[in-house]
Amino acid sequence: MRSRIALVLMLAGLCMPASAEGTRKVDAPACTVATGKLVQAGAAFDHFSPLGETVFLRHPLIPELTLLCAVISGPHVNANWDQSGFPPNAWFSAVANLGTAVTRLPAKQILQLVRRCYQAAQKDESEMSDLNLPGIHIECQAETDAVSVGISTLN
Repeated sequence: MRSRIALVLMLAGLCMPASAEGTRKVDAPACTVATGKLVQAGAAFDHFSPLGETVFLRHPLIPELTLLCAVISGPHVNANWDQSGFPPNAWFSAVANLGTAVTRLPAKQILQLVRRCYQAAQKDESEMSDLNLPGIHIECQAETDAVSVGISTLN
């Protein structure tokens, strides 16, 4: 397991460009650390986007999982559910556990915030909601056939 984490960290450090045209400078060290934490939390490295600003990951409970590295506030983990029906409780728990990779908050607190954000998005006409609290920013989208949650550090 340690060798797998070391490999992911090495790849992240080598493959991340210093900058990409039209995007903010990629913070390679912060993204490398967040990628390693996501792997430790159960995700598996898949590949980088062509410009290196996005890390694509796999997780058994999350069909689409990405780490956005060219975000002003720092690394931003995004989890999508586009299967039929409402995401299971295990999906929300996995999202919260992965959210700890980009924030300093405990998974239990993130889970409560993600659920609150998602419920607000379900009630909103735009099907979107966001929460800004000390140390965390959460964005939620609750369409009838898809759910998206994004989590990043709020400085």
